[in-house]
This record gives sequence, structure tokens and C-alpha cells, in this order.
Amino acid sequence: MDKVQLIEALEAAVINYQYENFQELAKQAVTEHPTEAFGYYYLSESLLLESIPRYDEAEVCLAKALEFEPKNLKYMVKFGQLKQLLGRFDDAQIIWGKVLLLDPENSTALISKASFLITQYQEFEQGLAYINQAILICPEELSAYLYRAEALSGLGQHETALVDIELFLAAQDEFSEIGTLAKINILKELGRISETFPLYEQVIEFAPDNHIHQFNYGQNLLSQESFVKAAEHLGIAAELVEEKHPMFYRTLGQACLYALQLDKALVALKTCIELDPKETEAFLMLIQTKIELKQFQEALDDADQLLNKETEDKSLIERVLLLKGTAFLGLQKYQAAEDIYTPIAKATGLRKKEALYGLGTVYYEKGDSNKAYRFMKAAKMGHHNLAQEYINAYLQDFLEDLKERSLKANEAAFAKNEAAPFLQELFGKLWKFSDLESKKLEDWPADQIQKVKESLANFSMFLTEKGAVLVSDGKEEILTYRIKKEAKTGALIEFLPLDNFPSFVAKLKLTENGLSFSKESEEVLHLEEQDLSTVPTALIENYKKYLTKEALAYLGPKAAPILAKLL
Repeated sequence: MDKVQLIEALEAAVINYQYENFQELAKQAVTEHPTEAFGYYYLSESLLLESIPRYDEAEVCLAKALEFEPKNLKYMVKFGQLKQLLGRFDDAQIIWGKVLLLDPENSTALISKASFLITQYQEFEQGLAYINQAILICPEELSAYLYRAEALSGLGQHETALVDIELFLAAQDEFSEIGTLAKINILKELGRISETFPLYEQVIEFAPDNHIHQFNYGQNLLSQESFVKAAEHLGIAAELVEEKHPMFYRTLGQACLYALQLDKALVALKTCIELDPKETEAFLMLIQTKIELKQFQEALDDADQLLNKETEDKSLIERVLLLKGTAFLGLQKYQAAEDIYTPIAKATGLRKKEALYGLGTVYYEKGDSNKAYRFMKAAKMGHHNLAQEYINAYLQDFLEDLKERSLKANEAAFAKNEAAPFLQELFGKLWKFSDLESKKLEDWPADQIQKVKESLANFSMFLTEKGAVLVSDGKEEILTYRIKKEAKTGALIEFLPLDNFPSFVAKLKLTENGLSFSKESEEVLHLEEQDLSTVPTALIENYKKYLTKEALAYLGPKAAPILAKLL
């Protein structure tokens, strides 16, 4: 069989899937034409088509083919692809460079070179240039869009990257795991976590035994507070992973704890600690789990064990102490709990608000609502996320009584307030923020100063002779007040919160441009009158969210037209 006939037979064998015959013919070509490249090339192809590909032998055959025809682009491209498949990326790059010298518009080489730059070295700009060139030459090559999406995402252009991923996925005849995972990563970068959930479901359906997909899905569910479902998928991940790892059990324990699947949390967290006794986060959650299970003494024992191991990490020590305080509360050992919380509450630190919250619960349990409220209010001002809920649930009757007593104590000031010429100019009007002067902002960049001013756009205030309402930055203050000093164009006023919390003194001044309000040295808020017929929707919604007519009933008739518009 001559060379032409042999090549025709080889091509026919491949087309007809006659792989055994293909390999025999390739061996025959090498035997009969040992000084020609084509036989070695076809033999490499046959080795790659075996049920268990023989990559190393195929590499040797391709190298031999290139000895005879060093500038054969077909062989060079195949050799570069094989090098990449074997993980020899640096070798592959040398080959792609040679291909592009011979054929600058070789799309396979352009895409391969770009993929290496993007995935191995995060050289996104350079990789993007190669990919864009490849797409211009060969727009139907779908892998280019996948790599371009990764490059764009690496450059922070996530929305544009998403367009490429959608294009890639839409062109697939079958489900693409790699494309779907790329879309998931981009959506996560965009903060659109919930949109990844249906995609994770698809990936898991495609590869149900992949523990990484189960784990990543569980982590994202956990981040979105979907605790029960997170526990389900994290549990599957822990079962699937071949070698037990503490990370899987710590995360599973966390999800089960938050889902209140406490027995499962206990098992997972104990397993985590057995695998790695240094897993302090798991230890902390184990103590918390035992507290939830009302195993208070066991929780205390574990806390002491952890404290004995840890003597230098102040933050960790405080976290353990706070858990001890909670356990003492559960055992109704209120003095022991107070002794734990008090030093942390007095210090300055991240845990201060938690200690204040703890003291609030201690005094409530001891029947001292006044102190309970003081500490809970301080915790709320420190941005403890449960303090207001606690106040709403347990201290409302105390607060209503306190408001009545606060107003009664200030009754003597109402007549003086109503008669004040300066204040009469303010009654019955809604005052909104217009500008800010502050010594603190003098050295700030102009754009940051503007952002601070814009953040105060929802600040507003109105007064009657009995009280004042201030709404700012998503919160409200209902106050009574008394005049400390008055002039024709202004007054020094002591504002008194109805809950008897520490008061503040503010200077109010009326000018031809509006009203100024200053309660800090060298800082002045400028306000202007808001036309009640054109109150912005956002401002109205702010009042509706935080104020009720019942709560403001004591303000009297001067507040009626304002409240009618706002509520």
C-alpha cells in the first residue's frame, strides 16, 4: 500500500470508528515510512483514542513527527494541546508562540495562549487582547467567550462578562457544567447570590456525587440565612468527601445550629473538634449549642476548658466569657452573669454591645426594668441587632409609663415654650436638611463631603410646645424639651428624650435662609421649610416606618397638619 492509499485508509478508519484498525494502519505507516512524519502523527492519534489514553507515548510520537516536519501547523497545534492536557503549560506556551509566528491568525493558538494568561497568571488585559483577536477571526469558537468572560470578570466588568457567559450557555446543545459554574461565580461577584441557587441545583443534578458543589451551595445558602436547606446540602457534602475534613463539619455544625437542628449540630461540631482540637470557632459554637439545649453546666465546663487553653487572644476570651454569662443566666445565677458582663461593658471594644445586652437581660430577670432598659438602650445605640426587639417584647409597658412621667415632669415648661416668640416661628412647620457645616470635614475630599451631606437628605424635624420629633438616617427620636436661653433669632434648648436617657442641648437659630440646628461644637445642620404639599415620598415613608399617630398624640394640635400629611 503506497503512502496516498495508506493515508486514505487511515482517514476512513477514523471516520468509521474502526479504532483498532486505525492503530494497526498507523503502526504500518511508521514501519513502512520511518523517515516521514505522518505515520507518527497518526500513531499519536490512535494512542489518544484508546479507552485509557496513553498520553506520554502519544507525546513521544508527536515529538518525532515534528522532528521531520518542524513547521507543520497541524502537528504543532496538536502537540500544544497535548502539552496543556498533561499540565505542562510552560512547554505549551512555547509551542503556541511558534504557531503564532507561522500563523498570527491561528485561533486555536490565540485562545490557548489567552487561556493560559487568564487562568494561570491572571494577566487579564493581555489575555483579553488575544481572546478578542480570536473571536474576530473565529466567532463560532465558543470556548473563547468562556475565557473572555473570565478575563472581563477579573477586570471587574462582571455585567459584560455575564453577557458572554449567557451567549456561551445558549449555544450549548447539552448542559455545560463549566459554563454554569462560571455564571455562578459572576453572579456571586455581582452580589446576586439568590440567583445562583437554581444554577447550583442544575449542577448538582448533573454531578450529584461532587462534594464541592454540595459544599459551595450549602455555604451560599448559609450566607443567605436559608439554614435548613444549607444544613441539608452541607450534610451531603460531609458524607461525600472521601477524607474527613474539619471545615466540612464546622460549617455543617454552624448551619445546623442556626437551623435549630441542635442534636445534629452537636454531632457535627464534636466531629470537627475531634479532627482538629484547635478549631476554636467550632468549640465556641459547641458551647452555644449546649446553651440552646439548656445544657448550661456542660456549656460552662466547655467554656472553662477553652479559657484554660487560650490565654492571649483577647477577642476570643471575651467571646467565651459572654457565652459563660449566657450560661449563668440559664442557671439563674444572675450575680455571676453580671460579674462576667460588667468589665466587658465598661471597656471599649467590639463585644461591648453584647455585654450591655447581657446586662439588660440580667436586670430584666432580676425585675429591675429601669436598669434593664438603660442597658438595652445602650446596646441598641451600639447597634446590637436584637436590642430593639428585646425592648419591644419586654419593656413596652415600662416605657409607656416612663413617657407619661417624663411629660408630666416637664409640664411647667410647656407654657413657656408656647409663648416663646422664636419658637412660634417654628411651630406647625416641617424642617428638612439643606446643608452641613462641620470642622470634622474640613480636610476631607469634596466627593466624600458630598456623600456625607447626601446621607443626611432624610433628616427632618418638627416641634410643638410639648415636644419635638427628629427623623434621621433611618431612625427617630421623640423628645420633650425646655428653653435654657432665648433670643429674638434663636434659643438654647435642652432636649429630653421621653425615656429619660441622657439628654442633649442644641442651639437653634432662625435666619432668612432657614433654620440651623447644632448640638455639637463646630458642627451646624442647616434646615429649610418643607412645603407640606410636596413632601418627597422617601421622607413620608420614613415617618410611616418609624412613627405612629398613637405615639405622637401628646404633641397637640400644632402637629396635626404635619402628621396628617406624613402618616
